[in-house]
Amino acid sequence: MMFCGQCGNQIADNAAFCGHCGNKIGIGRQLATEPAPVAVQTAPMVEPPSEPPAANWGNQAARNNIGQGETKKTVAAETPPPAQKKRFPAKKIAIVAVSIGVVCVAVFALLLRGFFDEPRQGSLAEEIVLSANQLTLEVDGHYSLQASVKPDNVANPTVRWLSSDASVVAVDDSGNITAVSVGAAVIITVLDDVSARCEVTVIPKLIAAEEVVFSQGEYTIEVGAQYRLEITINPADATDKTVQWFSGDPSVATVDHEGNITGTGAGRAVITATCGNVSAEAGVTVNQPAAAAAPARPVQRQEQEQEQEQEIAVSEITISRESMILEVGGQVGLTATVKPDDATDKTLQWSSSDSSVVRVDRFGNVTAVGIGMAIITVRSGNVSAACAITVG
Repeated sequence: MMFCGQCGNQIADNAAFCGHCGNKIGIGRQLATEPAPVAVQTAPMVEPPSEPPAANWGNQAARNNIGQGETKKTVAAETPPPAQKKRFPAKKIAIVAVSIGVVCVAVFALLLRGFFDEPRQGSLAEEIVLSANQLTLEVDGHYSLQASVKPDNVANPTVRWLSSDASVVAVDDSGNITAVSVGAAVIITVLDDVSARCEVTVIPKLIAAEEVVFSQGEYTIEVGAQYRLEITINPADATDKTVQWFSGDPSVATVDHEGNITGTGAGRAVITATCGNVSAEAGVTVNQPAAAAAPARPVQRQEQEQEQEQEIAVSEITISRESMILEVGGQVGLTATVKPDDATDKTLQWSSSDSSVVRVDRFGNVTAVGIGMAIITVRSGNVSAACAITVG
């Protein structure tokens, strides 16, 4: 048990300073029942007050006096320990160091990637170019549209194909289009935020003419006379029945675009009718008019012959085309075939339901004059046939 020699306060055995007055143990008088140790063992220091009273440190010599009759004890003086510095735990320092190292490595890796990696792929599409922007197809016709995507480094250059009207034009995932029915539709291809389009017009399927047939192989007329040649084009549903006419000898007979021949001089000429890739020929013999008229028959005999003759009515009329499409200003010649061949009166009358759209002359020549639709009718007696014409 130890006591402070200055104030008498009881202190711990291993204390270096008095906790009450701040006196350093071993300097002042020491009151104790037990002899004080000569040397003070090193022990954890108790931090002294921040500023001990000045009186306790003022008279150092007084504190060191020893009473008479007392054995003088020499105790080594000790210097107050310096204030301990605050230190970070080693574990925390290691964690911070590792974190800083990881960040540095990541930044360095990004810098290396920017210098040495290849340019990043996957750009967005900027433009789509199609192999065709306008098409005209027949019904059941096919066409393969090709799409070119720019720039070349688009990540996924696969485009989507769409049809504005699949009942007219159908398209698959590869851009293969099929004409389904008559009309118009737009094929659209899309990628990212860009698109391209192709306008498709579908027309009736063309059926080519396979044969041209004259109603007879030889014709005979007189100089100055006119006659309309009749032909039949097979098959009957041929799409284009436009006929071109030629005369082998215009000095004998001429022919116009409707097949009307005119005798220009005595002789024989060959008339050719061509439709598409097929044609036919017929011979025309032209004679000089008779010098004198045949003797007149008695009136009574004429009346008897007329009574004996039976009139044969027209039973059927076949027109060369039942429908067609023309542009404004377009022209075409229609022909009509009358049955039976021995009908008494084969006179034909042509008419148009709307002459502001289509006009027709007495020979069946049609001229488109305005946009719309009209019906051309040819009539003989009580029998008729018609052709629907659309002008676009």
